[in-house]
Amino acid sequence: MISESKKFKLSVLFFSFYFIYSFKTVLLSTSIQDDSIDILKNFFNILSIILSIVSLIYIGNKERIVISLIGAFLVINYALYHTVALYSYFILFCMVSLTKKIEFRTILKIILSSNILIIILMMPFIAFSHTFYRMDDRFGERLTLGFWQCKRKWHSS
Repeated sequence: MISESKKFKLSVLFFSFYFIYSFKTVLLSTSIQDDSIDILKNFFNILSIILSIVSLIYIGNKERIVISLIGAFLVINYALYHTVALYSYFILFCMVSLTKKIEFRTILKIILSSNILIIILMMPFIAFSHTFYRMDDRFGERLTLGFWQCKRKWHSS
């Protein structure tokens, strides 16, 4: 049985992990220039790696082995191909490993509250967006409020 203080620590760690990862994802999908958000992106990456190291304290041995393997593949992939394609898998597996010992209802509350907080914190970033619409081949002009996933494709011209 897990004590209440350990459950609280796991919940806070999962909230921090989820909030940082989601906020970084939403921030990178805005149409704000890449140069201005690189510092934030690197800060969130370093913070996520620190949180993943801290999460190793609270998870089981099987999860530690899998996370270590993913981390080793991440380092090898970066050394050989100069890409961090496995970074998301590494971070997400650390988050999933933390949820193993947290109640489902608590996980839902954490996700809902962090999503609401992200929406509130992203409101000022909409003002810095340089475009609120994008052309879509199927639907014509689409309101995106400065958010879209394929921004590099649209900015290449």
